[in-house]
Amino acid sequence: MEKSQVVDGLPQGSAAIPQRRLSLSNILTHWLGPSIRRNLQLLVLAAFLPGISILLYTFYALQENMVREVKNYTLRQVQAISAHHERVLDEARQLLLTLSRTCEFRSLNVPACQGLLQEILPQNPAYVGLGLANSQGTVVASSPPGLPFNLKDERYFQDAMRTGEFTLGKYILRDDKLGVIIHLAQPILDQEDKLIGALVAVFDMNYLVRIFQDAHLPEYSVLTMTDAAGMRLTRFPETEKYTWVPDLPRMIERMSGSLEEGTFLETGVDGVRRLYGFKRQSLKGLSMPFLSFRLGIPVEHALAESRMVLYRNLALLGLAAFMSMALAWLLGEFTILRRLQKLVGTAELLGGGNLAARTGLARSRDELGKLAWAFDGMAESLERRDKENQKAHAEIQRLLQEKLDCLDQLARCVAHELRNPVTTIGGLTRRLLKVVDENSTIGDYLKKILLDTQRLERIVTEVREYADLPAPSPERQDLGALLGEIAESYRDNARQGGVEMVFKGAMGRQGQVEVWADRILLEKTFRVLLQNALDAMPGGGRLSLELAGDGQAAMVNVADTGRGISKEDMPFLFHPFFTTKTNAVGISLSTVKRIAAEHQWDLKVTSQEGRGSTFTLNIPLGPAQAPIQKPVQGQP
Repeated sequence: MEKSQVVDGLPQGSAAIPQRRLSLSNILTHWLGPSIRRNLQLLVLAAFLPGISILLYTFYALQENMVREVKNYTLRQVQAISAHHERVLDEARQLLLTLSRTCEFRSLNVPACQGLLQEILPQNPAYVGLGLANSQGTVVASSPPGLPFNLKDERYFQDAMRTGEFTLGKYILRDDKLGVIIHLAQPILDQEDKLIGALVAVFDMNYLVRIFQDAHLPEYSVLTMTDAAGMRLTRFPETEKYTWVPDLPRMIERMSGSLEEGTFLETGVDGVRRLYGFKRQSLKGLSMPFLSFRLGIPVEHALAESRMVLYRNLALLGLAAFMSMALAWLLGEFTILRRLQKLVGTAELLGGGNLAARTGLARSRDELGKLAWAFDGMAESLERRDKENQKAHAEIQRLLQEKLDCLDQLARCVAHELRNPVTTIGGLTRRLLKVVDENSTIGDYLKKILLDTQRLERIVTEVREYADLPAPSPERQDLGALLGEIAESYRDNARQGGVEMVFKGAMGRQGQVEVWADRILLEKTFRVLLQNALDAMPGGGRLSLELAGDGQAAMVNVADTGRGISKEDMPFLFHPFFTTKTNAVGISLSTVKRIAAEHQWDLKVTSQEGRGSTFTLNIPLGPAQAPIQKPVQGQP
């Protein structure tokens, strides 16, 4: 025998394990559910899905547009700041050039120069100091007083005296470390165009604070100025914290390249993500290649307006959805659900047996109106057919009762008319057997007459018992003990016939199940069922006797493994005088059926030809209502 192949842990050819397949119908059924009101609300919500999709698309488009606008705005602002810085330095050059050409400075009139410097400095707040130095670098006039006494070792002074042109020094940290300054130098020529000294101005980069503040930038915006070496010259705000420290490498990398200006998205030193605009600036006379200005605006601010629009639109859409769902609930309640509830209520009444129930809904052209009209028509048809069935059933019952009455009367007549002659024949035959030779031909005839007479006596007895069946006198009976005792009396016969008798449940157990029943009739019923089961197994088999109780009724099962009952014989099984046995009257099962009916027991039988039969008897545990006794014709 070949071994089955194993695929994914399961042998081929074996029963496949059923798997639940996900399909669109299953998903829709799971989410929609049986509630019509819920389905209506879900449909309303589904109608808003395209609107939500459009809203989200609009939001992302608006967000991209806002980011683009903020980038452009940032770039324009940083361009303006760079241009302003260049303009301020140019104005400083113009100022120093103008002063250098006055007669007071060309003649090095120190008192006059001192007065002019003290007058000019307050008018130019971008400068922290102005000074006049002679050709040896000695400061002879300054405002405010206290500038370095000698400038001959300063690079910017030396360059100005050597080239005779306006010169820019290096950006250096202020002594108080609260900012960065740069020195500007303009050579002075006397009347003979000889270099006699230089005008010096000290420019403070903190002037950019005013530019930054005047721009009214969003909160958490930053302005940074970086030199070519990557040193952060100044930053607004938090100037003291981030001035004269190396800039972030990623920022320097972003601003490097062939483009002198541009925008990018990056996280700042404070952890805030910003949109940055940068501008590289090259100044004539500056000792370094270039300066970089960088302005950053927080991303949250850049997207704040678009998000506000989204939240507002979502709120309005949510309000519209809520109102639509409420309206759908109301419309569904008044136009659909109440009518459906009437249909459901009527269907429940109809299912409960009230065939006169109607929806009461007016006929209309809509689907529910047509359904209600069809439903009422169906109910009316069912009611009409039920009345016809009841009438036919009553007629059948009447005919059956007449048949039973006739059979009862016939049985009484047969039993009465045959009992005395059969008894006489039997008695005389027995007398004759005593006076003749039993082994003679006449003796054989008499024995045959006696055998048939005994059979007739048995038939007369069974018919008489059926006709004279007493009315039930129910009393409390221990059903398990009683049935077990009766069954034990059949055990020897069953063993001799090769039948195994098995008790199940409470069968044979005392005090387990108690019922109200007539002991004599109950015993007769059980004996008939037992004997019928044994007769069905002439070649042996298994007889199962089961007793169980559910609190309301006791269930007695008598199951055999005999030849079973054919489908053709099943409808006539309990009819009087119907039998498939050779030497039987066919009255025993009719007697059992009559006893069950008068006790209000439920007697059922199931059978499969060739495999056996099961008789099930349900006996109420409590006292049953007294059955209606109909007088038998001819009974006194």
